[in-house]
Amino acid sequence: MAKSIPNIESYSPETFKAEVKAYKSKGGEETPCFELKLYINGHFAATVKNHGTGGHNIYHWENATLKSIFDRHIQHLISQGKFKFDFEQNDEYIEELIEEFELKKWCKKLTVIKLKSHKDGEYLQLGQTYSSSVKEYVINKFGDDLAEIINERFILA
Repeated sequence: MAKSIPNIESYSPETFKAEVKAYKSKGGEETPCFELKLYINGHFAATVKNHGTGGHNIYHWENATLKSIFDRHIQHLISQGKFKFDFEQNDEYIEELIEEFELKKWCKKLTVIKLKSHKDGEYLQLGQTYSSSVKEYVINKFGDDLAEIINERFILA
């Protein structure tokens, strides 16, 4: 039996979950050119595109309720001081979801780490599938510069 689409009153920041699926990208002149499927709380919500020419993302919403829930979540994140910029926060949020999607994909076959010396969005990929022995190696090799083993985010996901 299919899940019913939530109503706007059922929005809760604690249970809200946005997820990227079916992500495709290709170059771009000023910004990344991509298309993705956005899911909210397990429901297909929108196709999101960017033509890579410097403009903002284009959203094709499945219905107004899911758009309203997304917008409400963006407003919640704004109230929490989540975003770097005061404009196009929905696009900034989509960028974060794309990064998470890519990290999950990398973590399936590689060990991915973030060092304290890395800039935002910079990661080191080790050509080994993540395991307890690789974890021990990473901790010993990188010591105090190790900020995070990204694979740990997705172990129970």
